[in-house]
Parts: sequence; C-alpha cells; structure tokens
Amino acid sequence: MMIGLGVTELIIILLVLLLLLAPIVIIMALIYIIYKIATKDKTPHQDEK
Repeated sequence: MMIGLGVTELIIILLVLLLLLAPIVIIMALIYIIYKIATKDKTPHQDEK
C-alpha cells in the first residue's frame, strides 16, 4: 500500500509540474516569436544588406 501511494504521489507531482511549466514555456515561445517578428518588421532592409 505504501509503495502504491508513493507512486501515485509521484505521478501527481509530475502532472502538477507539467501543468505549471507548460504555460511558462508557451509564454516564452510566444514572446520569442513576437520579438523576432517585431525585429524583422522594424529592420527589413538591414536584414537584406
């Protein structure tokens, strides 16, 4: 019984960590994409040269 509860707790902890980390990774990815698009829009000619 103790081993079963330990495994269940580990699975729950892993799921909670994934739920907490997923939004952070998504937000960072969106910020990175928006930053790249904004940079390209501001300096389109410099990239060509």
